[in-house]
Amino acid sequence: KTYINLTRDYAVEQLQSLSRNGFLPAVRELVLHVANNIEPSIDTFHLVCELIPQMSGLSVLHWTGAVIPEKVLEYLDKHPQTRLHITVQHETESTSRADLHRRQLDLLEKLASDLSGSPDLACLRIDLINDVSRHSRQLMQGPFKQLLLSSPALRSLSINLGQRQGGCVWGRGDPVNDSFGLVRNEAPLNPLQKLEMTGYYWGMPRYPRPVAEVEYWQRTFDWSQLRRLSLHKASEYMYNSLPLAEFLAPQLVALEEIEFGDTGFQNDTQVISNFFSLLPSRKLLSISVPFFIPSWTDIAAHAATLHSLSIYPSPLTHQQILVIRNALPNLSTLTVICDRDDVTESWPYESFSLLASIPRLQHLTIWFEIGPHTAPLKPYLTVESAGDIFSQLRGYGAAKLQRLHMHSGSPPAPFWGKPDLDLYDWRYINPTSFVCKSKQDINGNSTCLVTCTKLSKAENDRLRRDAARSQGTRCSSPNKWDASNVKCQVALNGPMSLSEWVAWRDRIRGEARKGSSWWCM
Repeated sequence: KTYINLTRDYAVEQLQSLSRNGFLPAVRELVLHVANNIEPSIDTFHLVCELIPQMSGLSVLHWTGAVIPEKVLEYLDKHPQTRLHITVQHETESTSRADLHRRQLDLLEKLASDLSGSPDLACLRIDLINDVSRHSRQLMQGPFKQLLLSSPALRSLSINLGQRQGGCVWGRGDPVNDSFGLVRNEAPLNPLQKLEMTGYYWGMPRYPRPVAEVEYWQRTFDWSQLRRLSLHKASEYMYNSLPLAEFLAPQLVALEEIEFGDTGFQNDTQVISNFFSLLPSRKLLSISVPFFIPSWTDIAAHAATLHSLSIYPSPLTHQQILVIRNALPNLSTLTVICDRDDVTESWPYESFSLLASIPRLQHLTIWFEIGPHTAPLKPYLTVESAGDIFSQLRGYGAAKLQRLHMHSGSPPAPFWGKPDLDLYDWRYINPTSFVCKSKQDINGNSTCLVTCTKLSKAENDRLRRDAARSQGTRCSSPNKWDASNVKCQVALNGPMSLSEWVAWRDRIRGEARKGSSWWCM
């Protein structure tokens, strides 16, 4: 897969490099990102139009943006083997930017008109992040509905009407009818194979039909070929999508992947349990749920085919891990959250031992809480402790384990009202993440390669050198940390408390003021 952001200055050089080195025929998937306010007449677009026909092996073109050049559409019409996956976006920062909103709407409406009835459009992703209801309703019931109903090749539909996942966001106000507003047996021309939904409003409270929209979808769409279903809730102001799963379950004869996000509704446990009990097929390949399902026998019924399981963000007990190990012998990919031992301030070694005993486990992801801002939980997840945990898991018998991904904390959630910016910054700086893989050294011995996913390659090289010099000794005072890369220091030494963060920030600000007439952080 080749990714190029056409809004960047180096995009032309990327494209020219592919051409110059003879890589164009080897491109199988091309991902192109375009901002909604870019005109199709720029030089980069001309180069794209020139080079895409030379990608003889191109099977999928991912296009993110509101403008597709006419020559690209002509190419797709002449090459039916190349499928178009399109992402349409419209993000609202403030209602005062009406001119920008109007322009984005015009471009999106033109795009939908250009693609209407296209035999090439296989995937439609709609991202109306933090949008205001007037615009999202106009788009959903106008151009996006047109694409949904007129595209014969459409097999994948993804809808995100939620909030941004971090920072301060604008509220959406009172809920209105932000659904497609489908009526009179309107439905996609062919069965969907993939459906992902976040924050869909389900036609409330002004849906133009006497039956609930959830029931309309269940009765009118053909679900016989759906392979992947993903349902998430964006905030407490969104309507719950989980009832759709319960309605659809008896019809999902081809389902292979199911993903339930952390929706936060009180009845989710029962709804999700009912979903698994109602499924006619027992051939799921991947399951993602926010908690351990009480009716575990319905999960175990998929043991013959189930290879991937994610249970997040609810932590698992030792007994629950034992149940997973015994019930799912073919599991190769697992995501869990584990609690440290609060009494001894040590890692959950018993849980590690149970995880390592899963016979076919190859890819393991573990989340750890970062703890309160006054005193982050110990032991800290650092580059050194990450390598130690990987070695321990291998030592416990996880010989097949190829990749261990560990997270400490998560980015801050959106907030409303007057925020504590110091606390927000602390929650943004301190989370870290490591990937551990087994590597052969020059003597043929197996060693552990630890990479911090928050850092670049050069920064990771520096991190490993610093870790070798420190030999596990934490810098006594984060206030002495260098300002050049605080994330590298967190990866090396562990998280700061809020008071340490404030002291560090104030020191850096003071040093900056000495060398500059202004400073902002």
